[in-house]
Amino acid sequence: MKQKTWLKCKYGFDVILLIVLALMYEKNALGMSFHEIGGLALIGFFLIHILFNWRWVIGAAKRLFKRDCPVRIKLSFLLSTGLFISFLLILLSGIGMSKVVFRDSGFVFGGKTIHYFCAALALLCVGGHVGLHAKQILTFFKRHGVRIAAFALLCVLLSFGIYGLVSSSVPRYLLMPFSSAEEGMRGQGRPEEKQLTDSATLSDETAEGTASGNGHGTAAGAKPAGSERVGGDHGLAITISPLNVLRVIAQYTGIALLLAVLAALPILIKRKHPA
Repeated sequence: MKQKTWLKCKYGFDVILLIVLALMYEKNALGMSFHEIGGLALIGFFLIHILFNWRWVIGAAKRLFKRDCPVRIKLSFLLSTGLFISFLLILLSGIGMSKVVFRDSGFVFGGKTIHYFCAALALLCVGGHVGLHAKQILTFFKRHGVRIAAFALLCVLLSFGIYGLVSSSVPRYLLMPFSSAEEGMRGQGRPEEKQLTDSATLSDETAEGTASGNGHGTAAGAKPAGSERVGGDHGLAITISPLNVLRVIAQYTGIALLLAVLAALPILIKRKHPA
């Protein structure tokens, strides 16, 4: 009984971790303050996740360079290490770019290229990590009799993930360190500060113009139905739409799950057709 409760808490915590991660990819969904404070919380959650799995980390590290170490364990350890490094670089570059929590720190590290590249890389690592644990996740759903509901939810999220992968800037940010993308952004006068999607919500510049122009933050001078206005960054009001927040969560968790499915395919195929 204790083992079942532990697994429920563990998977529940991982779901929260994935949701918070998804909300980081559009900073205007909940405002810059949430983006920065939530980002710090996310790194804290990730460290707790490592503590939950500390025995596995130690065991995998000891077996890593042994011949009998399974490829799956090596890949999982590599992805976990990549995620840790990505979060560390996101933290350091984020402090240098901070507009709220560390805006007067004077610290500079990496800039937008490192921040965006590592954010996209983290999404890849999370997807691969989830995919490598597909067998355990499927067993968990089977034991709790929710396979059909889980499959239906997965299909919905995967459709969002396919759309998000095509329409967002995630692929472009993965190529930023290897291209002249940053030079092109510098040539525009002010560096691009869009979230990781081309169908972005209100940008900083739009927010400033509309807030000062009509006091409502929308072109028509009225907030969208179902949305809520909160105090924004630097005295600006930001419109928060629950539907937009749900879209962001669905889109970026969908991208991670799409990558997870791709990573899990070899495992599932091998499971059904053992050598």
